[in-house]
Amino acid sequence: MLLMLSGVLQLWMLLALVPLIAVLFQFHYAAFDASYAMLVPEKHLPRANGMMQTMWALSAVLSPGIAAIIVTLPELARQGLLPGFIASTLAGIHDGSALAVGVDTVTFLVAGAVLTFLHVPSPRRTDMGEAGQKPQKSMWADIKEGARYIKLRKPLIWLLVTFTVANFATAPVEVFAPILVKFNLAADWQAQGYTFESALALLYTVSGLGGVAGGIIMGAWGGLKGRKIYGVLVPVALAGLAQITFGLSPLLYLAALANFFLMVVFPISGAHSQTIWQLQVPKELQGRVFSVRRLIAQFSAPLGVMLAGATGAAFNPGLVLALLGGVIVVFSLFQLFNPHLLRVEDKAYLDSMAEEGSPEAGAVHSGASTADLNPAA
Repeated sequence: MLLMLSGVLQLWMLLALVPLIAVLFQFHYAAFDASYAMLVPEKHLPRANGMMQTMWALSAVLSPGIAAIIVTLPELARQGLLPGFIASTLAGIHDGSALAVGVDTVTFLVAGAVLTFLHVPSPRRTDMGEAGQKPQKSMWADIKEGARYIKLRKPLIWLLVTFTVANFATAPVEVFAPILVKFNLAADWQAQGYTFESALALLYTVSGLGGVAGGIIMGAWGGLKGRKIYGVLVPVALAGLAQITFGLSPLLYLAALANFFLMVVFPISGAHSQTIWQLQVPKELQGRVFSVRRLIAQFSAPLGVMLAGATGAAFNPGLVLALLGGVIVVFSLFQLFNPHLLRVEDKAYLDSMAEEGSPEAGAVHSGASTADLNPAA
């Protein structure tokens, strides 16, 4: 914000700031993901995950519009369209974007301040004593332990691979959407009197509403009570079909409907997957395991964008999206017959597999029993 207000912001500064922000957010998300199980009873985890999916999607719908309004406020103030005190305060700001970032900064500070008055309980780590009794573990040791937990449990590996493939194949959708509207869908939206901007806005708005709808459905329904893995694989397969339709459609409304459906099913699959991880990973290990899980699953998204960008420059981007959608469908359908993945909710099976892979794993990783935690919290 300060760089923008002073007028010295340059691209290289953003390239330095963005990775730093991304690193900080990874610490935030690791703690955030691990806090669910400490605050919500297990039977309500699917519903809580669905409600949070709704919040992410709703923010994606509302934030751009709110930001656009904030950006215009200094210019409106200079035109005398705002009340006196507000106008005199905002009129001197020449960059409305800096104002939007400033408002964003205030919301972060308020959110952080609120959390200082709340108690979010943490589980007791059975592998570490009080300070001074045992040497503190390094961060690298924690990372290796999180990776080792997943490595010893093949069903969790397959669940992670499923979302890694899905992220790889769906990441180009947002990148290619403007290109598809600009070229593949141009004849249709022009015939209906749209401009490029309004057609693209329609597509993004409908997509965001799909994410909100999916989160609301999951929050109200609560998800599958058993065999949650089907709540992961079936929606992912349906998402692949929606992506194929989106990539091949020459019609704006059909493309928007496909994108809506694509965004509806992902909160459902994501909430089921998150619940499985929360129920299968001991609370004291969730921060470490979820950090590794997030790294692997999300690393495929930029790779997918790079591949799609290279192939999309040589071929029809819609066809590339459709082929990637086909990859999702085929892969998820094969996983419906994967005997390891279908037993991912069998805690005893996962722990016995870990014990076979490492004799000491059972003692260490099964040691985080409910007796070590604070159920009331």
